Amino acid sequence: MTMIGLFKQAGYFLYPLALMGFLSCLFFFERLIYLHKGHIKPEPFVNGIQNLLHKGRRLEAITLCEETPGPVAHIVKIALVYLQEPTTILTEELKKQALLELPILRKHIDSIRVIAQLSPLLGLIGTVFALLKGFWTLGSLEAYTSVTSLSPYIVSALSLTFLGLTCSILSYTAYHFLVGRLKAILFDMEWTVHTLLLFLEQKQRIDKNA
Repeated sequence: MTMIGLFKQAGYFLYPLALMGFLSCLFFFERLIYLHKGHIKPEPFVNGIQNLLHKGRRLEAITLCEETPGPVAHIVKIALVYLQEPTTILTEELKKQALLELPILRKHIDSIRVIAQLSPLLGLIGTVFALLKGFWTLGSLEAYTSVTSLSPYIVSALSLTFLGLTCSILSYTAYHFLVGRLKAILFDMEWTVHTLLLFLEQKQRIDKNA
């Protein structure tokens, strides 16, 4: 049986499964592009900001952060804006910015996980429905009717199970891949905050001694 024939045998339950698969792909590629654009190497970027601050070019450093996409640049910008504030205030502002960035980064990722959980259940419901329909049809026929008349319903039921599991496996794979990318960005954010706090504390001490 070809894939087209498999889809035809799936019946009406194919449409919600196809919709879930389409949404999963759409969310995956949207998040993949967004996380790719926002993922910069934090070490050279932070080193460049530090060099600008050493030269007293704070406004240029802020402009560079505004022109650079991603949460790391946003956090660095907050640090530059509150550069003259005490360390406690600066730390709180950095935490606030990190909490603001997290929902934006996680957008649609949990939706992919939900699709991965629901698609096999929807396929199972379709399987049970197709089998019930088949046995109901078989029971309404004459007693000497061949059992082969039940085969289209069995094929439909197994097709829905197959499609639901396929959608679930692919969605779970996409979900864990995106979570891995997200964890890498969160690690870069933590490293950036830690490095900036150490640098700014040292800079404030040097300015006081001067």
